Amino acid sequence: MHSKQKACEFCGTISDNYFYRFLAESQYLLFLNNSAISSNNTEERYVTLTDGRRIEYSLQIDDSRAVNFDNLIPHIFCSEQCEDRFINKYAPILRDDIHLSRMMLDFREMDVFSPMSFPTESIQHQVASCKVCGENFPNFSKSYEIRNIVNERAVERNFTAEQIISNEVELFPHEIMVSDISGENTHGKSYIYKTGLELENFQFCSNECCVKYCGTHSSIAFFKSNIEKGQILCLSKEVPEINRALKNAYRYQPLEFSRYSS
Repeated sequence: MHSKQKACEFCGTISDNYFYRFLAESQYLLFLNNSAISSNNTEERYVTLTDGRRIEYSLQIDDSRAVNFDNLIPHIFCSEQCEDRFINKYAPILRDDIHLSRMMLDFREMDVFSPMSFPTESIQHQVASCKVCGENFPNFSKSYEIRNIVNERAVERNFTAEQIISNEVELFPHEIMVSDISGENTHGKSYIYKTGLELENFQFCSNECCVKYCGTHSSIAFFKSNIEKGQILCLSKEVPEINRALKNAYRYQPLEFSRYSS
């Protein structure tokens, strides 16, 4: 049990029994008993194919499968059941005899998000200190890219039954836009931030602390989330208000954004 509470990044439950897991994005899955694989070097983690090619992997899952993954990112869960629900949401359904016809599943080519979860103690990692509250937390490579906001504005907009957005917003150089408009919340706002040229990278123990930093330092944060299918998303001080309008249980859920493009 922790001294303070944090929200689960998957279901939004606030708990002092939260824990961190490293979530990784699977790149490809190897079927080790496929006839195209002639040998498996478990010490250096690669297989040799019958044609002489070599394919590296990150981890051997069991006797018949190995996986290569990328982007180990710490995320917060409230329970092992919630963690299981997240993994099962994206788990591929495979035939028992798939190894007879496939040597490998390349999730990148398939454009499929297939996450893996690891206890933090199973991965050699650093202990980072949160920029806001000072709490130590496990980290591997995650950081938040912080850009200062030099100007901001809010525009009221509508989402009609014909799915036409009224009051279209024109973005200018260095502008980022997030919105609370959805099929359920048809009348809302778009928030437009003009960012400066300054860029810093900080580490936060949670999205809550990052949002607090953005509010006190007039800034916006960008980072990669493996809870949200490996997307680059953003956080700003309006995030709790926007998620409330979108009826998202997790009030600090990071947001998709639009940016100026010439």
